[in-house]
Amino acid sequence: MGVKKHSLGNVVLVGLRGSGKTTVGKLLAKSLGKTYVDTDEEVVKKTKMSIPKLVDKYSWDYFRNREAEVVNEVSWQKDCVVATGGGVVLRSENVAALKRNGVCIYLTASINILEQRTRGDANRPNLSADMETIAKQRVNLYEDAADMIIDTDELEPKLVAGKIYDYIS
Repeated sequence: MGVKKHSLGNVVLVGLRGSGKTTVGKLLAKSLGKTYVDTDEEVVKKTKMSIPKLVDKYSWDYFRNREAEVVNEVSWQKDCVVATGGGVVLRSENVAALKRNGVCIYLTASINILEQRTRGDANRPNLSADMETIAKQRVNLYEDAADMIIDTDELEPKLVAGKIYDYIS
């Protein structure tokens, strides 16, 4: 039995904020002719509120509930490249839904690189813990979800997208 090809399903990108999910996702969607979906953007559209405002006004739990709704909706779509929020793996039902119709790629990077990439981004809510603590809390969840892991530290986004393209085709 050969390697399972994923060309007809979704490609789901998981990882910490700043790992390259959005940039790589857009490049990959274009090269594959798939629809690009960002779960954070979908939450913003659904709630008509930025994520920092949503978290400030309601709570992280409220945001996670809206995120789970979006993930469930997206999981039924076909031929998408899905960039997820960094905490999507905190709920196992999110991972199960996203993998229902696709392959999951974990994009990883060193803490220094992640912090450089995300410094000063007003569209990201403040974390309740530092990046290193969050990475330690989530690394096993990302690895368990992943069909493939790519370290993005030294790679240009086009190369990361190319590795994923090669993996799924």
